[in-house]
Amino acid sequence: MQAVGVFAVLASDQYNAFLALTARGLNPQIRMVSTQKELSVRQQFLRSGADNVVNPEYIGGLRMVSEMVRPATVGFLDAMMRERDSVVRFDEVAVPKGSSWAGLPVARLKETDARAPLLVAVFDGETGRYDINSDSSRLIREGDRLVMIGEATALLALRNLIETGHRK
Repeated sequence: MQAVGVFAVLASDQYNAFLALTARGLNPQIRMVSTQKELSVRQQFLRSGADNVVNPEYIGGLRMVSEMVRPATVGFLDAMMRERDSVVRFDEVAVPKGSSWAGLPVARLKETDARAPLLVAVFDGETGRYDINSDSSRLIREGDRLVMIGEATALLALRNLIETGHRK
């Protein structure tokens, strides 16, 4: 009941849907990610309480296509995720309620440090949409999630700045 998240990866869609429904009933704030066997049951999982649903076979198919048509991009992402010595990461920084960063243009993110992480997209907490390659004048809002790529230490420093509300 105190868990932050649950992965539903049981043997059948029925079991995973039941797990999602049960976990959501015990803890309405929990993050629930489930696998699915049949593509047609995605909406049922979401109605059962899953926040997201992953079909491993479908994702595997997409990956194979990406390997065929975008090998350098896939190679870069793999190296970033798998290499132990890699310090580059994709990450997200949540803008909490009351952050002093709310209301500032996204251009201010780069002003925190010359090696600041690169803003790739802003997930708009109100609309649920991604603003890819945001205009530098776009204002940061409470509830936004900033999707960034950069060195792990720089991402952590930026997260700390935004979560504590301090600006440089």
